[in-house]
Amino acid sequence: MGGIVPYLHWLFLFHDGLIPPTFIPGRGLTPLKIYYEYALVALNLATAFVLWMRMRKPLPFNAAGLFGAVCAMALSEYLFTLYADVTDIYNLLGHIYKAVSYLFLYRAIFVTTIEHPYNLLQESQNQLQATLNALPDLLFEIGLDGRYYNYHSARPGLLAAPASEFIGKTISDILPPDAVKICLSALHEAHQNGHSQGQQIELIVPDGKRWFELSVSRKTVEPGQGPRFIVLSRDITERKVAEEEIKHLAFYDRLTSLPNRRLLMDRLQQALASSARSGHKGALLFIDLDNFKTLSDTLGYGMGDLLLQQTAQRLEFCVRKSDTVAHLEGDVFVVMLEDLSAQPVEAAAQTKAVGEKILAAISQPYQLAAYEYNITASIGVILFGDHQSRIDELLKQADIAMFQAKSSGHNALRFFDPQMQDTINARAALESELRKALVRKQFHLYYQIQVDSSSHSLGAEALIRWLHPERGMVSPAQFIPLAEETGLILPIGLWVLETACAQIKTWQQDALTRDLVLAINVSARQFHQTDFVAQVQGAVQRHAIDPRLLKLELTESLLLDNIEETIATMNALSDFGVQLSLDDFGTGYSSLQYLKKLPLDQLKIDQSFVRDLATDSSDKAIVRTIIAMAQSLDMSVIAEGVETEEQRQLLLDRGCTHYQGYLFGKPVPIEQFEALLKQG
Repeated sequence: MGGIVPYLHWLFLFHDGLIPPTFIPGRGLTPLKIYYEYALVALNLATAFVLWMRMRKPLPFNAAGLFGAVCAMALSEYLFTLYADVTDIYNLLGHIYKAVSYLFLYRAIFVTTIEHPYNLLQESQNQLQATLNALPDLLFEIGLDGRYYNYHSARPGLLAAPASEFIGKTISDILPPDAVKICLSALHEAHQNGHSQGQQIELIVPDGKRWFELSVSRKTVEPGQGPRFIVLSRDITERKVAEEEIKHLAFYDRLTSLPNRRLLMDRLQQALASSARSGHKGALLFIDLDNFKTLSDTLGYGMGDLLLQQTAQRLEFCVRKSDTVAHLEGDVFVVMLEDLSAQPVEAAAQTKAVGEKILAAISQPYQLAAYEYNITASIGVILFGDHQSRIDELLKQADIAMFQAKSSGHNALRFFDPQMQDTINARAALESELRKALVRKQFHLYYQIQVDSSSHSLGAEALIRWLHPERGMVSPAQFIPLAEETGLILPIGLWVLETACAQIKTWQQDALTRDLVLAINVSARQFHQTDFVAQVQGAVQRHAIDPRLLKLELTESLLLDNIEETIATMNALSDFGVQLSLDDFGTGYSSLQYLKKLPLDQLKIDQSFVRDLATDSSDKAIVRTIIAMAQSLDMSVIAEGVETEEQRQLLLDRGCTHYQGYLFGKPVPIEQFEALLKQG
C-alpha cells in the first residue's frame, strides 16, 4: 500500500498525457473539470445536510464548525466551475472560500480535541482543588504495605500525627495496633475487589477520641509501581454518638438506665443458648414492689420515680456484673442470673441466697427527699437450663411464682411449681368456657325439694348446674369460685334470678304448685351491687309474681363488710316482701349483736352439723343452740343435708320442722321435680 502513492505521483508528473486536460488556455475549463467540481459540490452539500440533521441532538464533536467548513468548501468548488482564466475573480474567490473552510475545519478539530478538553481539564482541576479544600474528611494515597505516598486534610486536628510525619512512613508507624489491623484488612479487600467500605476505627487525635469510617479504592498506577489505594477517612464521631444514644433509648429504660424488656429478651435468648451448651443453670427473679401504688397516691409520682431509681441501684449492688438487672415496667424488675451450678438443688440455693439478699436490700428505709419510706417486695423465681425453654413461658412462670409470693403475705420469695402452672392453665381454660356458657345456654336450674315434718312440700332450692357439651356436668364447686373471682357471678346471678321468677310465674298457674316458695343463692358480690334491690324488684314485677314466694339465701360473709349498708339493703328487700334466709349458719362469723338487727325470715343449719348428728355430741349441741336462737329471734329454721330418718327424727326432737336433703329428694331438673310433687 505504501508503494502505490509514490507510483501515482511519478505517473502523473512524468506522464501527464495519461490524464485528460481540465483547462485549455483561451477556452477555459473542460467538461471534466466542471463535472468534477460539481461532484465535489454535491458531496460537500450532502455532508452539510447530514451534519445539519445531526446538530439537532447533543454531539461529542463540534458539528457546527464542520458544517461551516463543508458549506464553505461547497461554495469554493462551485466558484472553481466558473473561472475562465486563472487570474479572474472566480478563481480568486474559490481559493479564499477554501481557506475559510480550512479555518472552520481547524477550529472544529482543534477546539474539540485540544483546546476544549484542556479547558475542561483545567476547570476540573480547579473544581477538584476546591472540593478537596471544602472536604472535611481525610484523604490518603497508601500502598498495599500501608506506606503513605500522599495525603490531604483540611482539618489537621483529625490527623493522628503531625502532617510532616506522614510521607514515607507506614500506618504501623502512625496508628495503634487495632487500627492498623483494620486498615490493612481494608487495603487487602480493595486489592482483591477494587474497593472496600464500612471498616471503622477509633483513634485518639488532637480533637479528642474520634471514630472514622474507611472507604478504599484501588488506584490505576504506571509499568513498575506497586499497588496503591485512595483511602477516604470520614469522621463519623457524631453519628456514632447518635447511634449509641438511639441504642440506649431502644434498649435501656429512661428512668433507671437499666436494660428494658427488649434487651432482657435478647440477653435471655443468649443465656438460654449458653446454658444449653455449658449445662449450667440460670435463673429469673421476677420482682414486684409491694403496695407501690400507695406511695404514688400519697406522696406523688415524683417520689415513686425516686424510689424506683434507688431500687435499681440496690438491685445492681446485689448481683454480679455478669448478671442482668432489667426494669420491665412500673414497679416490676427482673434479675437474670447466669452460670449457676449445673445441679438444680445447688442452683436453687444460689438463687435463693441472691433473692434473700434482694429482699433485705429493698426492705431497708428509702430516703425520698425529706421523707423516709419503707417498702417490701415479692419475688417469683424460675430456674432455666433446658434449651427447649421458651422465653415467654419463663417470664410467665416467674410472674405466677411472684403472685404466689405476694399471696403469701408479701416480702417473700417463691419458686415456680409446675403443678401450679397446670392449675393456672386449667383455670384459664375453664374461665374462657365459662364466659361462653351463658350465651350458649349451657346453664340449667335443678330443684331440690324442701318439706315440713309431715313431708308436705314447702318449696325448693334452685341450684345452678353447668351442662358442658364436652366436659359434661361441671361441679358448682369448680365454677362458682371462679365466677366470683372474675366477676362473672354478676351476669350468672342475674340469670338465676330471672329464671327463678319465671318458674314461680309458671307455678302460680297451677293449684298444686302456686304456694311453693323458691329459694335462690345470692353471692356477697352480687348482693353488694348498688342496684341489687332494683334488680330484684324489676324481676319480680316483670314476671308479675308474689314476692313472698321468692326467698334469697344469703351467706354469712355478707356480714363482714359494711354491716350498716347490708342491713339497709336487707330491710329494703324485706319491705318489698321477699323472704331472706341466712345460709350455712354456724360456719361463719355472725355476730349475735348484728344478727338480731337483720330482717331474716329463716336460719339454715349447715349440712356439716347434720352429717354426724347421730354420733357427735358437739354437733348435737350446736344444732340445739341454732334452733333455740332461731326461735328466740322469731325465725323459722331449716336443716339441709338430711339423708337418714334418724337425722330427721333427731332434728324434729329438737324443734326443727323444715328439712332439705337426699332423704326427700336430690336436685333434679324441673320435669323430674314436678313429677315428684305429683307423686307426693
